[in-house]
Amino acid sequence: MFYFPMAFLGVVILGNLGGANPIRVIPSIARTLPAYAIVGVVAVGLPFLMNDIINNLSGNPIVNQGIATLLMLYFITAHARLLGIFYRKEAEKLNWF
Repeated sequence: MFYFPMAFLGVVILGNLGGANPIRVIPSIARTLPAYAIVGVVAVGLPFLMNDIINNLSGNPIVNQGIATLLMLYFITAHARLLGIFYRKEAEKLNWF
């Protein structure tokens, strides 16, 4: 699970599925471990946070589904932003180009 955010970032930045190659991703994680740990914790923690929020909602199921959809869209966007900031900060250490 900790591997996936860096693999997604590699696929997006490099433009092909070779960006998810463990030979490329695992050394990149090792080089940027302190900053990547924050990204990984957020990637793992956001779904749990969203699940707690959804479970605490009560009332109309249609409204709950709408709120859950908006929360999911927000968290996906927030994680994409965090990955972008991570890449801009650590691009030299990643050395993908």
